[in-house]
Amino acid sequence: MNPLLFTLLLSSLSISGCANHAVSDQVIDALMVNDRRSHDALVSDLDIEVSVKDVLKDGGDALWYSHIVTAVYNGKVLLVGELPDAAARTKLIDGVRVIKGVKEVHDNVSGDAPISPALQSQDQATKEGLLAALSQIRTIEGFSSSMVNVIVENGVVYLLGLVHRNEGATAVNVVRHQHGVRQVVTIFEYLD
Repeated sequence: MNPLLFTLLLSSLSISGCANHAVSDQVIDALMVNDRRSHDALVSDLDIEVSVKDVLKDGGDALWYSHIVTAVYNGKVLLVGELPDAAARTKLIDGVRVIKGVKEVHDNVSGDAPISPALQSQDQATKEGLLAALSQIRTIEGFSSSMVNVIVENGVVYLLGLVHRNEGATAVNVVRHQHGVRQVVTIFEYLD
């Protein structure tokens, strides 16, 4: 999936507030070029992403002093970052669990103070390097780096996607050798 197109889509969704009415079939088709999710699963994930953003907005003052990164893939929600307020963290996780279409919540939010903007920038640079490295995989016919969703938080890399076992193993092998990677966590769904 083209990261720029996905970002623009999410921006339009946050303005409109409802994915089902805001996303045309042409936009969904563009997002699905190398995506293995069904049309309905992709639309559901976009709806979930908007709902997660709403939960974050309604989280109160504690979330203003936090750093939370989210990803949704095939009904699985990944939450990573830092949120020092335990009650706010519980409210966040509970709020996400009840969103329609959520199958699983991967809670990797620590109770620490938010990482610095410098570390956040370093994570972004690491992610860009990882995406570039994944796009160089040529040993697996039909593989596209857009089949793997990459999230980086404080040097920990989270990989999501619908992949075959050999694709997942190759992606992990490529990622773990890149600069700035402390750990790799897979949240893949395997097709075989």
